[in-house]
Amino acid sequence: MTAAAVASCPCIPDKVFSAWSGCINKLNLSDTGKMNHANTPENLSYFHFNVRSLGKNKHKLDDFFQMTEVNPTFIAISETKLKPNFIVNINIPGFNFVHNPSQTNSGGVGLYINSKLTYQLRNDLNLQNVGCENLFIETPTSSGKPFIRGVIYRHPTHAFPPFQDEFIKLVTHLQNKTCEYLIGVDFNCNLLKYHEQSNITNFVDSLASCGCISLINKPTRFSKNCTPSLLDHIHTNTCDEKRINNAGITIYDISDHLPVFVNLKLHHPTQQKIKPKFRCMKPFDPDAFLTDLSHNLNNFNPEAGDVNTLNDKFVKVFNDTLDKHAPYRYASRKEQRSFNKPWLTKGILTSIAKKNTLYRKQLTTNKPNIIRQYKT
Repeated sequence: MTAAAVASCPCIPDKVFSAWSGCINKLNLSDTGKMNHANTPENLSYFHFNVRSLGKNKHKLDDFFQMTEVNPTFIAISETKLKPNFIVNINIPGFNFVHNPSQTNSGGVGLYINSKLTYQLRNDLNLQNVGCENLFIETPTSSGKPFIRGVIYRHPTHAFPPFQDEFIKLVTHLQNKTCEYLIGVDFNCNLLKYHEQSNITNFVDSLASCGCISLINKPTRFSKNCTPSLLDHIHTNTCDEKRINNAGITIYDISDHLPVFVNLKLHHPTQQKIKPKFRCMKPFDPDAFLTDLSHNLNNFNPEAGDVNTLNDKFVKVFNDTLDKHAPYRYASRKEQRSFNKPWLTKGILTSIAKKNTLYRKQLTTNKPNIIRQYKT
């Protein structure tokens, strides 16, 4: 397997994620290559790896980014299996590392953060007593709104419903606080069973109702002893497809879990303001227009060709002639404002102007007839 290749796994039926309209997996072979220059002030790249021991597989992580030449902004790690006082070297040049160790022999999460970024830990967001390790940070944005990045690993031996309730509370809280977020998650819950297990159906639907979507909808774990499953996710409330450059799954054998990634624009694309146009009818002379149109239609043969072709030719001749006699022009600012209130017809605007004139007059005079005209 090569790190630069992107998984093209069997598709899930479309109905599985019908509620997740923002889910866009652009799984093309060149996707990871497009992320070479993703780490810019306008973009960020986020990877999530389940490494099954960071100490043992750190060299594979280094090899991945060396082969792909990707310069990520964040690298989320689950199943680090690091103890609180670990002694192995897990540093990556150019990155700060924060982690939350597990109290067991499995689990644990970590987050590599590009050293150029300022951040603060958000321990207040951590899920408590639901059999998982999690880690959250906040980074500043130009808009002033908080941007949360996180990683969660849920132990498969713990009950899922308590975790489900706490995670839904978390994304609801972030949504209410208008926080944008990216959270790499290994639920140890196969979302491909959406149609088979009611608890997964309810979980997926509840997340969608909170504005939370997963950018991954294809299998991420492959094992000889079980069927392919969807365990690794990147959850976000960023549903604007114009901001998500690409998201997908990379084929790399760091463990039996495939890495997942997203390349995201930090800012909403600026939309060019479109100035409205309309035909200028002031110089329009109906007689001159009809004469010119008749002349242009002299060579028009209504019996030559099929009806659709003839219709297209007639419309083109008509519009070209009309453009000559009543050309388009850009609307003035005053006219643009009037477009926002189409119910204000020319007659109504005339009445308003007349009323305002009478109002000004009655303010400066005591003549009964002027006051009577204004009030009537």
